[in-house]
Amino acid sequence: MGSMPSSLSNLGATQKTLVALALREPKFVEQYREVLNPAYFDDPTLSHIMRAVLNYSAKYLKIPDADTSRALMQTYCSENRFDIDSSRSLLVTLDVLLETDLTNQQFVVDEAVKFAQYQGMKMAILEGAQLLNGDGGPDSFPKILKRVQDALSIGISRDYGLTLREGGPMLTDILAADAMFSDGRRVKTGLPRLDEVMNGGPGPGELGVVMAPSGKGKSMALVSFGAAAIRQGFNVIYYTLELSAPDVLLRFCSNLTHIPMNDISRNNDISTEYRRRIEAFAQQSNNLYIKKFPTRGITAAGLRSHLSYLISQTGVQPNLVLVDYADLLSSRARSFNSAEVSAATGELYEELRGMAEEFQTPIWTASQVRKESWNDSLIDTADVASSVGKINAADAVLTMSQTDQERAANKLRVYIAKLRRGQDGDIINCLLEKSMSVLRTDPDSLNVSTTGEVSSTPRPQSTRPTISSAPPSLGDVERLLGGS
Repeated sequence: MGSMPSSLSNLGATQKTLVALALREPKFVEQYREVLNPAYFDDPTLSHIMRAVLNYSAKYLKIPDADTSRALMQTYCSENRFDIDSSRSLLVTLDVLLETDLTNQQFVVDEAVKFAQYQGMKMAILEGAQLLNGDGGPDSFPKILKRVQDALSIGISRDYGLTLREGGPMLTDILAADAMFSDGRRVKTGLPRLDEVMNGGPGPGELGVVMAPSGKGKSMALVSFGAAAIRQGFNVIYYTLELSAPDVLLRFCSNLTHIPMNDISRNNDISTEYRRRIEAFAQQSNNLYIKKFPTRGITAAGLRSHLSYLISQTGVQPNLVLVDYADLLSSRARSFNSAEVSAATGELYEELRGMAEEFQTPIWTASQVRKESWNDSLIDTADVASSVGKINAADAVLTMSQTDQERAANKLRVYIAKLRRGQDGDIINCLLEKSMSVLRTDPDSLNVSTTGEVSSTPRPQSTRPTISSAPPSLGDVERLLGGS
């Protein structure tokens, strides 16, 4: 038959990792179900475990957690009347797979289709040989040809796509069912004007980028967006590559309770009041997860793997993912060559957008701009450091600008530099309350043109009713919690 492809030379290890991924990566099973055919696995033990996992995921639309996997295999062994030794072997192998190191998982995922095609073709050739050696004669050729064609088509989508003839008349129903256009899945930012032009906020599969110099409010803007999502009852996942997890949690709690961070961390007199306010959010069914990774210590693929692991272990469905920030992820750049760094950085943002699409959740991240641009009247996309690929990959790009006078008044301007779906070019005058990580619309804001000139005429208000998810005032919090 000839030798197998070099990339599949360690086929046994590849098969073990594929089953381990199926046990621990829900999106992997969903995306690669066809290539995970139990018949493709040479080891009968792996084949049985894969069959049990696929049957479970087809029935419950999720993968089993570790304890459920053990109970599942015990039931599987009982139903198939395996003897004691076979049952023990399956359970031992299962425990090994649940602890298998998955650091090479991206390589195995990339090889998954090749593996299935190789195994499928091997089976087709062996079955074809049996047919030729049987009594089928020339009549067996169509069967052999079909088996070979089926093997070659493994991994190819069977979906024809959306057609005008069928989709056109049903377009309104299609849009209503599509998460991208569903109002219930869009996550408001807490800036009413931004939410309005984004049709309710970013939707599933969209990537947003906040641009500002270092130390000028990028992380606080991300926290403010996340806090607005929590107020809406959404699950928020926050990945930090710079700040510590407790620091990020402090910022969220300060925003949610409207109590300054210094008062929370240092003033024991307000501890009772703080706990009273934060309990209103801590007892909600939604949750906030904060995970710290070292700077340059994880790739975009690594974030994807952790998110998949989090989903499989907790059952939480993320409604918003925040990455603070993408420029600090480990990239494929292996030199300081500007062209290589630019290309690698652009790929990072493309991977983040792919992650948003795969998990059907919006992702916000941040990016550096040239420091000298901070005092500009307007920061545009030309000021982004490293890569135009960042802009190309993003669905929404916001820049934050501030003059010395504005900084003294805790004011800044958010420029909507790009919207893939919606009206860009607007400038939103904001207040950045750093003591509580709150970014909100300046109530005294005036209309600002895209040239940065301030008009004496207030911006016309939209006639569309909007629901603000901006941080409440102290009085609002008291009323919400039943205080006096």
